[in-house]
Amino acid sequence: MAKSKKTISKKTLDDLVESHENWLASGSKGQEEDLSDFDLRNVDLSHRQLKKVNLEDADLEGANLEGANLERANLEDADLEGANLEGANLEEANLEDADLEDANLKGANLDDANLEDAILEGANLEGANLHDAELEDANLKNANLKGCNLLDVKLKDADLESANLEGANLEGANLKGASLKFSNLKDASLKGSNLKEANLKEAKLNRANLEGANLEDAKLSKATLEMAVMDYANLEDTTFDKANLKGASLQNTTLDGTSFEGANLCGCNFKGAILNDVNFNASKLDGITINEGDVDKIPQELLSLYQSTFNIIISKENRGSIRLDDLTDLGKEFLMVFRSDKSDIEIAKEMGIPIKTFKSRLRAVSKDACPDLQGDEKRLYLKTAKIISE
Repeated sequence: MAKSKKTISKKTLDDLVESHENWLASGSKGQEEDLSDFDLRNVDLSHRQLKKVNLEDADLEGANLEGANLERANLEDADLEGANLEGANLEEANLEDADLEDANLKGANLDDANLEDAILEGANLEGANLHDAELEDANLKNANLKGCNLLDVKLKDADLESANLEGANLEGANLKGASLKFSNLKDASLKGSNLKEANLKEAKLNRANLEGANLEDAKLSKATLEMAVMDYANLEDTTFDKANLKGASLQNTTLDGTSFEGANLCGCNFKGAILNDVNFNASKLDGITINEGDVDKIPQELLSLYQSTFNIIISKENRGSIRLDDLTDLGKEFLMVFRSDKSDIEIAKEMGIPIKTFKSRLRAVSKDACPDLQGDEKRLYLKTAKIISE
């Protein structure tokens, strides 16, 4: 049977809080109060000065602590379920093992707070400051963290399933082994974050910034990463099966043992990426940018479908050695049609493609390639093969 909490009258509580506030203000009047293990359900302590107060194991379910100053307060094991802490100052507070389920922490300051093993399921933390906070093993399922400052936060093995982190700042955060299944990370910044072994299945990461992040062995199956930035990220053994990475930037990434099986990679930029044992099976590769030395790492059946749309990065040392034989079949056909001196519309019609598609492929981007070709032939080669200089 659970031990019952100590009861206290409203007047006695007010007297104790006033004594604590006097102690904070003067250092001589009043005294530092101990409110641990009290039954404080539904009390109104809004905007009160409770710095350093001891509320360990207190029952504050449904309490109103809006705007309260709880800096460095001890709330370990406290029950704050459904409590209102909007705009409260909890800087360096100890909330280890505290229950904050469905609590309102909108705009609260939790800078450097300890929330290890805390329960924050369904809590509203929109716009809150959690810079450098400790949330290892915390439960944040379905929590609202939209626009939060989570810079350098520690979320190792935390549960963030279905959490809303849209626009949040998670730069330098430690999310190793965290569960982010079904979470919303649209427009979030995760630069330099540690997501090793994290579970991001079916997460929404549209336009997210993952530059320099560590995603080794992370699971992103069926995740949405349209226009996401992953430049210089570590994607070793990362799984993107059936994920949507349309238009994503993966420049200078490490892709060793990475799986993109069935993924949408249309328009992705792999410039400077290291590709070793990458699984592209059944993926969509229309319009990708890829290094010349990595083209042969694409499955043959996909090359036949998409190679004519590739943007190929030619290294400086090889830029002068490109020859006519390097053209794709489609490029050669374009060249044959071009030599017949027909108009763009006639060429497109003969190739069986819309004029808009034809013109979109006529993109000259290098003046130094193909020294053996001259004039119009050189220009057409550059356009149809879509060669890009480094």
